[in-house]
Amino acid sequence: MEAEKNLAVQSQQSDLSQNSSQSQDIQTFQSGRLRVFMESLKQELGDSPELLRQALAYLRDEKDVRGFDARKGWIHSAAHTADLLAALAEHPFFSKQDQSAVLDAITQRLATAGEVFTYGEQDRLANVVSRIVTRDDAAFDAFRKWLAEMDAADQSVWKDSPPKLAPLIRFENDSYLLRALIAQLLQRPSSPGSLEAQKAVLQSLKRR
Repeated sequence: MEAEKNLAVQSQQSDLSQNSSQSQDIQTFQSGRLRVFMESLKQELGDSPELLRQALAYLRDEKDVRGFDARKGWIHSAAHTADLLAALAEHPFFSKQDQSAVLDAITQRLATAGEVFTYGEQDRLANVVSRIVTRDDAAFDAFRKWLAEMDAADQSVWKDSPPKLAPLIRFENDSYLLRALIAQLLQRPSSPGSLEAQKAVLQSLKRR
């Protein structure tokens, strides 16, 4: 009986080890596919800013901001657009003017969502910002201006007691974005730019 138990335990351990190995293989495969997709996307974009223009227009105009629907599944328009913008933000054609345009579009999306995002949209948008501020040609004056304007708009929510719903939703979305941005910056290679961005964002969070 004891020998049978030992064989059963060994078999379970072998299965677990095999499942763990398979899971790691799947994760490695998926990660590799993502890298290949991103590199392919960068090569296909060429020097045309048209895709960026369309992505910004979609982020601005899309009215259906649901993340997940119980019957239809994932919708996630803001998150998927953020993934595209993150890839574009690392492309050589992405100019300082584009950096400002994307930052402003993110602010507008969070301000007009009409709800506090609950399916990780702020994290995906924060990924876009982290890629912008860690570029070699990052426009830090534009980033600081963007952050200051966000702070000023969000602090105005407290002029009313109780606060009005729309400004409060914007405040919550912005605050979640900034917290996610710190985490995103910490995951990227350290540079003077990323350290400066972390410092500015932390100061903003202390005021909230």
